[in-house]
Parts: sequence; C-alpha cells; structure tokens
Amino acid sequence: MAISPPAEPVVIRVRTYFGLSQQELARFLGVSRALVALVETGRRTLPAEAATRLAILDSGISEEAATPVEVSRSALATWEPLQLHQRKCLRQASGLRQELLQLQTQAAQYQRRLQALPLLSQALGQFPADAELQAWLEQLATEARYGLFDCGTAAQTLLTVRITALEFEAAEAYRQLGLAS
Repeated sequence: MAISPPAEPVVIRVRTYFGLSQQELARFLGVSRALVALVETGRRTLPAEAATRLAILDSGISEEAATPVEVSRSALATWEPLQLHQRKCLRQASGLRQELLQLQTQAAQYQRRLQALPLLSQALGQFPADAELQAWLEQLATEARYGLFDCGTAAQTLLTVRITALEFEAAEAYRQLGLAS
C-alpha cells in the first residue's frame, strides 16, 4: 500500500514546517534521500510504513503553521554553549592582547633602529672602506622599515579592532546569559 499522488505535497509541508532536510526526513521515514526527492516531485510514492511515519509527523502540524513559535528562554535545554563561547571570546581577546604587546615592543625596537641610523652612519663614516659594515647598516635600515610595516600602527590598529570585537561579543553573550535568569 502506498500514499496516493495527491498526498505527496505532505512531504514538502512536513519538511518545511519542521525545518528538515531531505536526508533528515528520509532517515525518519526509513527510506533514501533520493526517494524523498522523487516523492516531492510526484514521481514516486512512499511505501506503507514510511507513509504511516509521515502521517504521524503530519499530525503534529497545526493549522497555525505560519505563526512562528516563541521559545521562552527557560525552555532552552542549556546555556552551556553560550557560556563556552563567551569564555572562548575572552581567551582569544587575551591572547590577542599579548600579541599586541609583542607588536608594540617590536615596533618600538624598529623605531629606535631608524632613529639611530644617522648616528650610526656618522660613526661608521670612520670606516669608509668596510663594505661589509655598510651592507650591515643598510640591512638594518631595510629590516626596520619592513618590520614597522608588519607591526606598526596599521597592524596594531587591526589587532585592537579584533580585540574590541571579541570583547563586545563576550559582553553580549554575558548580557544574554543574564537575560536568561
């Protein structure tokens, strides 16, 4: 015994009402996802046992299906995922703060190198024939310029934005947890 063709739209209605994928509904019905897809298009019918299971789901659909269901905060099973997420945000923000301190330290070191270049150039003028020493000085200057690019104001600002966003997210999670009480 199988469901008659006019009843097949029930599959779509049940899937939509309960927010089920074809795979999820197929698992409940004990059929393949491909069969659910074929039933939805009217090309196949469900076996009797699957039709009975579908009827059980269909009986759970009220006429007020279009009205969204308001879930009270106390009805939610657990707030643990939100608490874990809040802690994760705070840990990440703390780690980024450490990274920011490292960037600030490195940027200060590179800045000091650049500030010392004129003095070093003048002092190394006593050794004009030492090409290796001149190459070292040029490398020092180049590394300082690139280093400032990598850890200077722009990099620090981006990191600060990420920290602020994570802290805001953690604060909002905390606020939502407070509303749950």
